[in-house]
Order: sequence, then structure tokens, then C-alpha cells
Amino acid sequence: FEGTWINGVNCSQMTAAEVENLFKQKFENYTIEVSARDQAPQTISGADISYQYLSTGEVLKLLKQQKPNEWIKGLYEQKSYTVSENTGYNRTQLQEQLKTLSCAQAENQTEPENAYVAYQNGQFVIVPETVGSKLNIKEAYKVLNAAVDAGQTSVNFSDTPEAYVNADVTQDDPALQSALEAGV
Repeated sequence: FEGTWINGVNCSQMTAAEVENLFKQKFENYTIEVSARDQAPQTISGADISYQYLSTGEVLKLLKQQKPNEWIKGLYEQKSYTVSENTGYNRTQLQEQLKTLSCAQAENQTEPENAYVAYQNGQFVIVPETVGSKLNIKEAYKVLNAAVDAGQTSVNFSDTPEAYVNADVTQDDPALQSALEAGV
């Protein structure tokens, strides 16, 4: 009917198929920007992972709920509806896209360095670990997958320390503290 809005889109005088096509177009140009330590952001396009709108049939149900003899109401009354906008994508392709990003390339990654005890300025001190930029691909994929699932348009691996390989020995390591106290 006239005056029908679905998910903030004016769907007046449209068939269910036309509304579904509007939703498909909305997701056609999906991209997600991936940021990582020491690297410029890169983009994965929806086309590269077969990202698409998946119909739930809710739009057709809304159309069928309209009673033909109530069409006149649409001329002076606006009705707004919300339906789920389900999307799907190929998870294997997403994993492949992650592996092609510059942040996943070995030559662009630096290993984390362990913390250690050093003698500086006449005393023993703990030199803290360095984080490095070596991705833990499995964890980075989980972060990326969750972002795409949620329809986010950007993700930053730096916000999730688990996405990176961490140093084995940190400045809080008890053995390191013992070595410092022993003056070794």
C-alpha cells in the first residue's frame, strides 16, 4: 500500500520482489576495511567473499497481511515495519582474502620479543617485551568473521591482542622477577 515503509525505505506501491531487490542492492557494494599493526588499512569487497542478501520471506508475509479493502488507509496513514536483513557469504573465500592482505604476509610481520633482565646504569632492570606484528591467523580470522557476520564496515586487529602472536616471556613473568631479585 501507499505509505508503507520497511527498514526505513519507502516501499509504497512495490511488489515483495521489488522490495527484496532494493535490499539486495543495499548489500551489493559491501566492503570491510581491515586495519592492522604497522600496516595501511586494506579493503575486502563483498564480491570477493560472495556477500549477498538472503531473503527470509518476511517481506512477502507483510504484503500478504495487508487486507485489500484497507488500501485507502495508506493514503493518509504511514506504516513502518522492520524485517531482518540476513546476509550470507563464503567463509572459505573470507579466509583466503585474509591470507592475501599485506598484514598476513611474512615479510610484513615482526616477531614479538621476550622481556629480559639487563644491566643498565649500574643496576639490573627488566626490559619489557615488544608486541610485534605477527598475526595469529586463526584468531585474526575469528575477529574478521565476527565483524563480517555483524555487517561491520571496518575492523581493527589491534583492538584484539589475541589476533597477534604474543611474546612467551612478559615483564610480569615470575621467573623474570626472581632473576631480577637474585641480581642475575
